[in-house]
Amino acid sequence: MITALLLTATIATGLETPITIQTTPNPNRRICRTQERPASRMSAERVCKTAAEWEAERLAAQRYVQGRQNLYDETQQRRTPSGGN
Repeated sequence: MITALLLTATIATGLETPITIQTTPNPNRRICRTQERPASRMSAERVCKTAAEWEAERLAAQRYVQGRQNLYDETQQRRTPSGGN
């Protein structure tokens, strides 16, 4: 009987209570990933950082790659003759 009362109470309040979904991830949430170590006998290691730290690392890598691409593009433009002759 207690189970039936709890089930009824859950159904009655469940329909009236709005469900909230957290759309923004918690920047302090700890995330662990396995990363390969190319020049090591141990093939991989587990690295744990907060979500904010992983995001900062991703953005830094993206800026680095973009900078290298820009440098390459500038170098190619200097080598191309501008007169077309």
